[in-house]
Amino acid sequence: MFAVLKPFIFPSEDAIKFAIKLSIAAGLALFIAFCLDLNQPQWAAATAVIVAQPHSGMVVSKGLARLVGTLMGTVIALVVTALFSQTPWLFILALSLGLMICTAASTVIRSAWSYSFVLAGYTTAIIVLPDVFKPLSIFDYAIARCTEICLGIICSSAVFAILWPVKVFHGLIVEASNIWQAGLTSACMTLKGENVNEDLLNSLAKIVAIDAQREHALFEGGDGRNRAKAIQNMCHDILALLRAARGFSRQIRFLTKENREQLQPWINDCIETLTKPTYKSLNVLAKRLREKDHLDRPLPQQDIIARLEMVIQCAIFAGLDLASVRAGKLKRKAKTSYLSAHRDYSLGLFFGLRSGLAFLILSVFWMIFGWPISEASGSLMMVAVICSMFANKENAAQISMGFLRGTCYAVVVSFVVSQLILPSWSGFPLLWLGIGIPLFISSLGMVKPAITGTCTVFSINLLMLCRPTNHGFQSTEMFINQSLAMPLGIIAAILAFHLVKINTSYWQGKYMLGAMLKDLRKLTQSSIKGAETWFGGRMADRLVLLARHRSIMAENAEKRWYDALHIMDLGDEILNLRTSLAKQVTLQISLDTYLDTLEKVFEREPNEMSVELLNSASERLKTIIREKGLDTRGVLAISAIMQIQQVWSDWYLEQKVQQEDEYGIA
Repeated sequence: MFAVLKPFIFPSEDAIKFAIKLSIAAGLALFIAFCLDLNQPQWAAATAVIVAQPHSGMVVSKGLARLVGTLMGTVIALVVTALFSQTPWLFILALSLGLMICTAASTVIRSAWSYSFVLAGYTTAIIVLPDVFKPLSIFDYAIARCTEICLGIICSSAVFAILWPVKVFHGLIVEASNIWQAGLTSACMTLKGENVNEDLLNSLAKIVAIDAQREHALFEGGDGRNRAKAIQNMCHDILALLRAARGFSRQIRFLTKENREQLQPWINDCIETLTKPTYKSLNVLAKRLREKDHLDRPLPQQDIIARLEMVIQCAIFAGLDLASVRAGKLKRKAKTSYLSAHRDYSLGLFFGLRSGLAFLILSVFWMIFGWPISEASGSLMMVAVICSMFANKENAAQISMGFLRGTCYAVVVSFVVSQLILPSWSGFPLLWLGIGIPLFISSLGMVKPAITGTCTVFSINLLMLCRPTNHGFQSTEMFINQSLAMPLGIIAAILAFHLVKINTSYWQGKYMLGAMLKDLRKLTQSSIKGAETWFGGRMADRLVLLARHRSIMAENAEKRWYDALHIMDLGDEILNLRTSLAKQVTLQISLDTYLDTLEKVFEREPNEMSVELLNSASERLKTIIREKGLDTRGVLAISAIMQIQQVWSDWYLEQKVQQEDEYGIA
């Protein structure tokens, strides 16, 4: 019990500053709304609470996303009302369809702008439902909601940018340092020949996380934009570092014991330099690895040294990017391509259907039993809000329970404030004193992740239930109706989440393999420019998603994690091959023929026929490269072909052994 109350009894300095800023932003928005005599000023104050974030850049980005979503929802509301206001059943179907599409889009679009579709989904319901039987007033009502919401966004953004501003890039500098260190550690472990799956996953998870936060820094002036671009470069270079290190670990297996012993001093130097890296030591080692004396070595040794040079060069670039993040000035030209996230359209469609179905069922209940709109609108709006925000979450029901708790707390406090205290007080100062004190206390808990949701919902519903206006407060009858309707809407959404559920881990394991093979085929034909970034970023995202469910996956489903590792290795070597032969004009026809063969091979999981087809095409291309004469790039190309053969063959053998274990030897 004490642990729950501790954030409110002994708040941290950051929590107090955040609560002060939020209270000022909400109070300012409410005061201006009163001065402008807006119809429902509580929306301005509630919006200021909704967009409030610990960092100023997050407030602006979330505010802009909310503004875009509000405008989208307004347009949808006007269109739906204009077309279907006279046909109630089509009207309800259209609202459900709009909510379904918005939920699906917010699932598929995995960036800060996905919040726009969340807002568009429930803004439509908020605008349409209260005046559903007054279609001629919908336009005025929509304009009023847009004005109030924009006012809340402006006030919150201004207060958080001026008063004790906390920049996103301060945290990004720390995270960037951690990513650089994690990448070097993973590379060192790989060079040592150790099992590095967990280290690799740690590095990939950090890259995916910081890439999501990078977008917020774009709204923090020139320094913030430079740091965001530097982080974009660093993510690219760390992925290249991990790819080069894994390529080295695969290729060194082809060396004889004698060759490996001769190269061990170079490997040890690389490991030592990466363990305690400095810009000078990395450059000195890279220069030594480029010496012409290595051309006298056997070709397998030349290949390993070239791969070690790639590892060190990637570490140098990543170090320069880290220096740019710290200084806020770019030391290298920014990459034009962004990391690409995995997009699961089938899962998005499912979550969208769940959201639309929940809203449709409660709407049908309302229509059949003739529920008064003054009472039903609160429930329907809460269903729309809950479904838009949480229907695409794996633990939607658990999150919604926190939402329900916050709403129940808000009902009790709002009744005391709006029905017992404020009616006897007059003037805005006393009004804000009555509402602002519980708002300030609840906002102290909004910086604690464990209770953020409950405290945020309490703050929003406190304002919505108190419903302060220039013309007094809502009646007790209206308050009771809304107090009953809001929890009922949340409960209906929770029931829908329990009844319509999916085994997300099984779903992702089943359908992600096809998506990864599709990307592998695309990698053989698409332009090489930017291919490394989109393929590496998407594979990083997928590995993180698969790893999230490894502990609860069945044994036969966990193999998808290892399938993803094989596909990532194949993609890395295709990139190495295409990069090595990019400027070899005389080999382009042969390379294109080989890539066409790879596209056919990657149409399905490995089998005996595809292994034979790949080996035949690989041997032909290796023979042609040798006939043209070998340089360093030719050596790298041949080693890439060998590794493509080896990874595909190993994957086939693993599947064959697994099938024999499951079904027995035929």
